Amino acid sequence: MPLFHRTSQRSADQPPPKRRILVADDDPSIGRLIQTALPANQYETVVVANGMEALDAFNKGQFDLVFLDVMMPFVDGFDACERIRAKSDVPIVIITARDGTDDIVQGFRRGADEYITKPFKVAEFVARVEAILRRVDMQKARTAPTFVQVGDLVIDAIAHKVSVRGAEVKLTPMEFELLYFLAANAG
Repeated sequence: MPLFHRTSQRSADQPPPKRRILVADDDPSIGRLIQTALPANQYETVVVANGMEALDAFNKGQFDLVFLDVMMPFVDGFDACERIRAKSDVPIVIITARDGTDDIVQGFRRGADEYITKPFKVAEFVARVEAILRRVDMQKARTAPTFVQVGDLVIDAIAHKVSVRGAEVKLTPMEFELLYFLAANAG
């Protein structure tokens, strides 16, 4: 997740936009359960059946939260998690029947922010969704400079570009956010 999230402020009288949630699980009953558990007036849930469809849907749309089952055809949840994390800081939750310590550790090491084992209690699941999105909202509320310069290092937060002595430096989203945070808080 980003250390700072640069967004414009919304007026207080505007209703909050629907949260878009991507759910990837080869068990259709899980997708239906999540769609039923989350209020339709607050959430738009996109359900796909495998990791390849999850990556395709993620690349085509903006999502506030991603749920990935581990045991899916074509691309498993761990691989999908790693690929999404390489290009985005969206919160990712692994939701799976695999509850071994090695699986949980692998999920976090590959980029997951949360790990939920099946079967799960619906009320607890909804509370976790709300908690994750509340943390995202708190981060969005932070204001941050759009341009930071420390010595020869220049960071343009709007263009998401970093340069050193005029030469552009390619960074992953997490590397960018970490460097931005450190430079914005130099000293």
